[in-house]
Amino acid sequence: METAARVTRALVKAQQDLEDVLQQQNVQTATNRAAINKLTVEAKNRTLTEQQRLVLLEKASLIENEDYKQRVKNSDEEVRLARVAINKR
Repeated sequence: METAARVTRALVKAQQDLEDVLQQQNVQTATNRAAINKLTVEAKNRTLTEQQRLVLLEKASLIENEDYKQRVKNSDEEVRLARVAINKR
């Protein structure tokens, strides 16, 4: 009985921690999208050289890829916790 209670407390804490991380991720994603949009607009500047424009687009791509990796990591954790909750029943 004590073990089940301990597991439940750990699961609830993990779910609360994940909710906090997801909220932070939403803020970070919004910030990243703003940065990506800014870099994309800057890259459309025809007064820049092709190399300069490519550097801006590569920066935007790196930001987008890092954001994607973090969202996938968070989603995987969400699935893992859901499976733990299902198996606990």
